[in-house]
Amino acid sequence: MKLLGLVTICRKAGKLVCGFDPAGEAVASGRAVCLLLAQDASPRTVKEARFQWGQQVPIRETPLTMEALEQCFHRRVAVMAVCDEGFARRFAQLLEPEGK
Repeated sequence: MKLLGLVTICRKAGKLVCGFDPAGEAVASGRAVCLLLAQDASPRTVKEARFQWGQQVPIRETPLTMEALEQCFHRRVAVMAVCDEGFARRFAQLLEPEGK
């Protein structure tokens, strides 16, 4: 899956912040360009992310599950902050609905 590969590359490049609180700190400091949410993130997590940071950065829901991300990061992750314009653009392209 291209998306999981891009997440891995972004993390290895040091441009991905994982976890709800660290991602929030990245948004607050102005480093985050967009937020990615796991497909099976809890409704409360999604609601809180949208409420706290939805006005500051785009929030994109991904088809990636927390289990798939756990295999990649070796810990459960529901929220990730992308801290690079190029990576954020590529995530947006991959997450565009078909037909756009």
